[in-house]
Amino acid sequence: MRILKKIFTTICIVLVLGNTTAFAGVFSDVNPDTPQGKAIEFLLNKGVGEGAANFFPKRPITLAEFLAMGLQAADVNDLPQNATTRFSDAQNAWFTPYVAKADSLSLLEDFKGENLLPNRALTKGEAVKLGLKIFGVGVSLTLPNENFGFTDVKNTHRLARYIFRALKLGVIDPISNTEFGVSQRFTRGEAAELLYNLANSDTEGGGTIIIQNGGSDVPGWQMFQSVWDETVNRFLWKDKIDKTEMMQRAIEGAVNALGDPYSAYLLPSKTTAINQDLSGKTEGIGAYLSENEAREVVVVAPIDGSPAQAAGIQSGDVIIAVDGKSVGGVSVEAVSAQIRGIAGTTVSLTIRRNGSQLIVSIKRAAIEIKAVNLKFVDGVAVLKLTQFSSAVPAEFAAAVKEIIAQHPKGIVLDLRNNGGGLVTAAVDVASYFLPENSVVTKTQYREELSQFNATQRTTHAPSFTGYKVAVLINKGSASASEIVAAALQDQGVATVVGETSFGKGVMQEINFFGDGTALKLTVAHWLSPKEQPIEGKGITPDIAAVDDTATTNIDEALKRALNLF
Repeated sequence: MRILKKIFTTICIVLVLGNTTAFAGVFSDVNPDTPQGKAIEFLLNKGVGEGAANFFPKRPITLAEFLAMGLQAADVNDLPQNATTRFSDAQNAWFTPYVAKADSLSLLEDFKGENLLPNRALTKGEAVKLGLKIFGVGVSLTLPNENFGFTDVKNTHRLARYIFRALKLGVIDPISNTEFGVSQRFTRGEAAELLYNLANSDTEGGGTIIIQNGGSDVPGWQMFQSVWDETVNRFLWKDKIDKTEMMQRAIEGAVNALGDPYSAYLLPSKTTAINQDLSGKTEGIGAYLSENEAREVVVVAPIDGSPAQAAGIQSGDVIIAVDGKSVGGVSVEAVSAQIRGIAGTTVSLTIRRNGSQLIVSIKRAAIEIKAVNLKFVDGVAVLKLTQFSSAVPAEFAAAVKEIIAQHPKGIVLDLRNNGGGLVTAAVDVASYFLPENSVVTKTQYREELSQFNATQRTTHAPSFTGYKVAVLINKGSASASEIVAAALQDQGVATVVGETSFGKGVMQEINFFGDGTALKLTVAHWLSPKEQPIEGKGITPDIAAVDDTATTNIDEALKRALNLF
């Protein structure tokens, strides 16, 4: 294995193992004079296997061991105390803190089930992907036209992008000129070499991108370098120079220049907020926000039962000031950060509604959203989904069992004021209604990335075959909600009732970097099964119905849906 240094963006994270009798130097089963021996010695200095006599370099490495080893190698040492995880088989074990930390850094987002299987052997391909994620190495959506030449990794392979990136960085070698070894079990010694190479690639300033002037294809890069050098070397107040913040703000400005309301370079405080939103737990006023074409921050919908709803905040309200300070030209992420705050404190919003300005004072609260709410009205099951969070699959499955036990005469799926969330949760919900292997949605990338276009199909057998179904939407139904409504409408299994939905039909991918920052980037359109676009159009209901807010004791739209049964 070559021990190489390359130039790339990175950030650090790492792990620990073992505790027995101390052994001088490296391990008794390791030759310190080999490249692998040097890599293992590097990990020992990081605390991996400290006190153990043997490293067992030829033994297959487990997922838990790789997570621990990788996090230590990347100097991620702030492990949670008394950690618990979302995985039932990763509780009360030596690796639990590492799993919890890795999950908080979004390293385990590919693991959707109840079990992690932490003790299973890791393959070479899986280790490459996880290693790149641990060290925050960005991976392009596209592959170059050049041929891999490997019989086991075609360009269409799910791990091809990661393997190509690792090969280009020089952090790993194939097993031969014709085979990479993607499905081969990865050993502890091989893992040590991979992590050593990733950790020793040239980086500076925790994620600073280093580009040589002559080799960059970024327009104006030499000008940027000149401005950077002038600023760093000549600015009067040297103590005010923060290179990390300067680079972060420069990257933030580059992404903002796209003019896309959904794309953003996120600082650590904002990535934490995203993870809180997707878990269904946060503190604030409880409202989904977005940006309109004028780059104003607009309310998609208040969350049912939230302080925002209680204060009268409505879908379509434009926020023009927070606590009296104008937010004109401020990103939706920054406005969200200003509105969030400790439960019990108050925030004042100046909003524009129908040409008039209103000032609304809202007391923040702990928002723990129950994603799925079930009630029975006149013999009809009414399933209210407030958002598509990570809790939805489990909560929805429980509601399905109760519905089937009650034998209702029909089902109303209420997606009003549901601002979206995880598409995986949306596909799971749609699968209960659609025939097996049905199309739920399609993703359409830009033309030169068309090889990544994909079709999302149902993930399990339906439970509601034979039931009459109505879907309720309004202008606060967005994103994942629109995917579900469009799928059930296109496939002819439900009648859609309500108002035309919000019209957010583009997909964002979030790439989390090791320094806690992230890039949220719009990369594709969501299309309905019949390939109808959602972005800017929304879902048109089969039956128009609007709830009159003046009649607080009557839900006219729900009543119209119930009349179908």
